[in-house]
Amino acid sequence: PHFQHAVCTMSDPASPPPRVLEDGKNMENLTKVRNMLEKELGSEAVKRIRSPNIVLDILLVTVYPLLAWVSTYVMWISPVSTLAYWVAAVCGGWLALACPLVMHDVVGHRSAFGKWGSWIVGLWVTSGSPMVINGMNTLWVARHRIHHRHTFEQKDPELYRNKLADRVDRVLGLFGPYRLFWRRKIYAKYNAGLDVEKEFPGTLGREYAFKIKVERWLMRGTNWTWLALLCMHTHPALRTIMGALGFLGVFETLRYILEHGEQDIHNPFWQATFYDMGIVTELISLWGGGKYHAVHHIWADVPVYRMPEAGRLIKPILIRQGVKLRTDFWALAWAYLVDGKQHADKWFEDQPKSGKIAAS
Repeated sequence: PHFQHAVCTMSDPASPPPRVLEDGKNMENLTKVRNMLEKELGSEAVKRIRSPNIVLDILLVTVYPLLAWVSTYVMWISPVSTLAYWVAAVCGGWLALACPLVMHDVVGHRSAFGKWGSWIVGLWVTSGSPMVINGMNTLWVARHRIHHRHTFEQKDPELYRNKLADRVDRVLGLFGPYRLFWRRKIYAKYNAGLDVEKEFPGTLGREYAFKIKVERWLMRGTNWTWLALLCMHTHPALRTIMGALGFLGVFETLRYILEHGEQDIHNPFWQATFYDMGIVTELISLWGGGKYHAVHHIWADVPVYRMPEAGRLIKPILIRQGVKLRTDFWALAWAYLVDGKQHADKWFEDQPKSGKIAAS
């Protein structure tokens, strides 16, 4: 099919994206991509990879937050000098990312338990981490839906704003508390100006507005609770917060690289860093990075447990459509952290190898 690649050049150098698609082009292009893939794969295959399994959904929303609470408890009771503390801190940092990813899949895109049941479940899923930004699930869901609708467009709130500015910032971002501060700084202004009732007219906008009000009070309660714990139980509270947050930055950096690190605005099939992940990166990202994130942007309702099949099906097609498959994670990490490649841009022409980075 013929795809629209109209690109606007931004006149203000302070504007987030240096080049963007014209408004509406992302969904126009994506519709053609979906139609082409469904024609080649067959409607039954597409239906299969998009079909939910309620038992697996229940397991996801039960196991991950429980593991997060266990890791939080172990950090609370274990001295920093013990192996148990550091194992729990690493697991806590991973789960501080994984739990929101579960919420993103089961609640944000699929509402697997109905719109109100999923909201309650989502609050439970993101409760097990000591992060003091919990309780703002709905604001994130609203912003993320805009990201999917307007990817590569001026209105995209995430793709161009969620890059760290330079190499130093990116390296510092490996440390979770710095990254947390950076995220709050980047998104605070956008969040404050987001009118969900205007962006999502009708019942959905009113529903989002109500949930956000409730979650703001929950967030205040969470923050005051942690402040009280820091005053009354300073050492266990501090090591619990710093333990999980300390490692969160590493896992978040990996996610940024494998989700939207390398893309090509001129190729609508290139929706994410097209990396063939192994079991470690699959587990860390909850099957949400690399080729699986490409699937996610094509069909946002594909459950995480269907991603292996979906990735296997679309991989050869995307390669034929000019999407470059990356096989060396360390080359990608070097390009992002050391070479300072532009976030969400095409990084290489040839297949890069660690220590031998090809410039695009």
